Amino acid sequence: MSVFISSNRKNLLAISVKNSLKIIELEDIGKRPTCLSFEHDKNTVVVGDKSGDVYQCALKETKPKLLLGHLSMVLDVILTPDCRFIISADRDEKIRVSSYPMSFCIHSFCLGHTGLVSCISLISTDRLVSVSSDLTLRLWDFKKGIQLSESVQLPKDCIVSHLEVCSNEIAIMAERLTELRIYRVDNDLIRFHSVIKLHSTLLSFSYVAENNIAVVLKDSSRPFVMLRLVEDVYTEVNHELCFAISSHIGMDFSLLPEPSTLIQLLKPVNGKRSFQTITPEATINIESSSISNYSKKTKTAVK
Repeated sequence: MSVFISSNRKNLLAISVKNSLKIIELEDIGKRPTCLSFEHDKNTVVVGDKSGDVYQCALKETKPKLLLGHLSMVLDVILTPDCRFIISADRDEKIRVSSYPMSFCIHSFCLGHTGLVSCISLISTDRLVSVSSDLTLRLWDFKKGIQLSESVQLPKDCIVSHLEVCSNEIAIMAERLTELRIYRVDNDLIRFHSVIKLHSTLLSFSYVAENNIAVVLKDSSRPFVMLRLVEDVYTEVNHELCFAISSHIGMDFSLLPEPSTLIQLLKPVNGKRSFQTITPEATINIESSSISNYSKKTKTAVK
């Protein structure tokens, strides 16, 4: 068994955990990795980087293999369980579905978000859930590129940094917030279920079993918390493993910096892009205006 770790030093670290922890390979990606996903049942991962490229990295290969490229930073990438498709999301609101490993063949696009797509996850063999800085959580038939449902009940002034799916349930966390939000999918409709308030900022979480969520918090005394669904409500439970990890971890999680990586990627409202409709007439007017201004400056300089 191998564990892959991406870093901000433009490389991918592979660690063997079969008998003991041992560094077995260090892949040089060339650009800072932003996301990765395992190829199922194989020692292979696909890695997205900040320049928009996605690579295939295998332990037996000497160099990463370029699979595909976006025009902006890739923020999340996943493989379908049958390894037929690779799905990638970027900072420019696009979700691209490509064949795998022949990823030059684009199968479909899932278009509709108006902000960067921070997280994507499969909820079934042909259903994809995505979340964006436009404060929407959306469900797609990714093979057809069709949006099935949308929920807009996301917190304002934040960005979702982690999303997980377990059965028909979706859990999301946002940077700088102290809560988990739970949604349920029923007949291709996303429905809001509940908000789980916690005592500190969330750093990460994961489903450890159905109806059980392990949470990592930015807290010095209780950085690990276990949540369990009891009578359709998630509540904190006293778990011996959480206390054991908290007392022996040897690290003060409260000293970690505030998680705000994705917030820094939000584009300003008055950025380079414009929502003005571009028409041939508008383009001519812009060009004429530019020429007119240039002519005035030229005449002034001549005088």
